[in-house]
Amino acid sequence: MVTLETQIRNDSELHALRTAADAAKTDLERRHRLKTYYEAYYGKLHQLATTPDLQSYLVAQKAAHQLTLLQPHVRHQTDEAAATALFKEGAAAAVVAPVQAPTPVQARATQKLHP
Repeated sequence: MVTLETQIRNDSELHALRTAADAAKTDLERRHRLKTYYEAYYGKLHQLATTPDLQSYLVAQKAAHQLTLLQPHVRHQTDEAAATALFKEGAAAAVVAPVQAPTPVQARATQKLHP
């Protein structure tokens, strides 16, 4: 995970998307821009991921980040269905990989032990 993040760290498209999200004037606009940013960010990571465990971990992380952007109690007409779908997507990714994916720190420690 750390290696993948290092590879995309200087991506100008991701920097532009994040800057645009931070510059949004309203909360709703910011959440929509962050959703676009997370889709691009995790899309690039997913393309670079080589193992199925890492890919399912990335799917679950993407769903978790997008779930934090929704407000189903405030905007229940639009966000409730999306929140349910994202929750199911994240849960399905966890079921696909029954072994819990290592955190980035655990992955680095494993790489150092087994180069």
